[in-house]
Amino acid sequence: MIESNPQNKHKMNFKLTFLLIFVYQISIAQVFVEATNNSFIEWPNASIAFADVDGDDDQDILILGYLSTQTMGKIYLNDGLGNYTLGPQPPFPGKFFSTIDLADIDGDNDLDVLFTGTLPGVGAETNLYVNNGNGIFTELTTNFINVTSGDAAFADVDGDNDQDVLITGKNDANECHTKLYLNDGTGTFEEVVNGPFISNCSSAVEFADIDGDLDLDVLITGTGDLVSQANLYQNDGGIFTLMMQDDISSVTNSNISFFDVDQDGDQDLITTGIQGSEVFTKLYLNDGSGSFSEDVNSDFVNSNGRGHAIGDIDGDADLDIIITGQTSLQQPTTRSTNLYLNNGNGIFSDVVDNPFVETNGKVLMADVDGDADLDVLVAGYDGTTGVTRLYINETVVNTTQPFINDRLEFSIHPNPMMSGNSINVEAYSNYNKKFTILIYDVLGRIVENIETTLLIGDNQFSIDGSKLEKGNYFVQFKYDDQILIKKLLTH
Repeated sequence: MIESNPQNKHKMNFKLTFLLIFVYQISIAQVFVEATNNSFIEWPNASIAFADVDGDDDQDILILGYLSTQTMGKIYLNDGLGNYTLGPQPPFPGKFFSTIDLADIDGDNDLDVLFTGTLPGVGAETNLYVNNGNGIFTELTTNFINVTSGDAAFADVDGDNDQDVLITGKNDANECHTKLYLNDGTGTFEEVVNGPFISNCSSAVEFADIDGDLDLDVLITGTGDLVSQANLYQNDGGIFTLMMQDDISSVTNSNISFFDVDQDGDQDLITTGIQGSEVFTKLYLNDGSGSFSEDVNSDFVNSNGRGHAIGDIDGDADLDIIITGQTSLQQPTTRSTNLYLNNGNGIFSDVVDNPFVETNGKVLMADVDGDADLDVLVAGYDGTTGVTRLYINETVVNTTQPFINDRLEFSIHPNPMMSGNSINVEAYSNYNKKFTILIYDVLGRIVENIETTLLIGDNQFSIDGSKLEKGNYFVQFKYDDQILIKKLLTH
């Protein structure tokens, strides 16, 4: 939210340093190059996560998995340029049917980690490890239910500025569970008893504000009472109510993501997974009040579950999709990885001949080399063996038809800034023009999407930074095909 936008009478003089400055009309072709200098462990059923575990403001990688009798967790540390080396052996053992979820649970400005899954010889486990800020983890004793074949997600559900957690899955007695635990701010959790949640396993959990009331609602998909389900719960200050959503198809073994596909300011939904004997991928559009309808015009590859990722892959200020997975239950050898580019209005085109390995696995996006574009990590089973592949995004820019009379400059300060503070912007324009300002994190998640008008001359205004936690962000000005991007560090 922009707090003010007065026009100043004097000329500004300030030095600008941009990660990318496109002062011409441009067309962008994306080129992905596999980073072959990294020796990641390769499991066919690995869980993967990007996270800055050691506080050096780049994206490290966590991998958890199993192969035959070998199970272990690994941390790979990033040098800031996308080169990874194996870090100290973490205390968490590997699991299968596993999940990885990260959040700062104790308010010390580093990322802690929660795992669920099956430890061979032990059974279902849920483990919470706290980070000392340097990537050294210590396990906490918790009252969390031990589950496998499920999912978990952190979110501040009650508005007290700490991270609560919802955990789903099945225990060793093959009983499905869904449990919500509230954080007291120090990393001590208490279970919410008699909640409205239907028990689920083979599940997925995703929080989002789907109705615009500034709290986080939750969708849970999976298997409950031996049938696939999709249950949407509306949040009212930490009190959840099951909403009737006949238009969201029941699905199991799924992956679900909320994102604003058509840039209308609300959270739409994509689901991949299994219903009965079929796999499918469906896109649902939100009407702004939390009611969804299927977008019958979308044409994505049908996929069996866990592998899709959302992010602005081509730098055009909208959200694109990568989907990887098994495309038929009847033909288990059929698998694919597809990249779909968004035209800004929620219309997607499939990029043919993309370089990504075809797997039945998982895919993530993050800026691993600090160049303000999203790189891609794919892990899974390629039909022969386990694979873990990192692809670096390199952009080829073709310049044509320069803007002879257009001039745009901007700076942001302070930089670095304290997380949660306002962002002060100074901008100069030699025309009156409406601009889009995007703030997004290194995983490509858009934190703010603002439209404003710059007046001729100098402009000064502030942007609400309350959603910015500690980390790296990119502030993007976009006018037609002219894009300026500034890196912002919060601490």
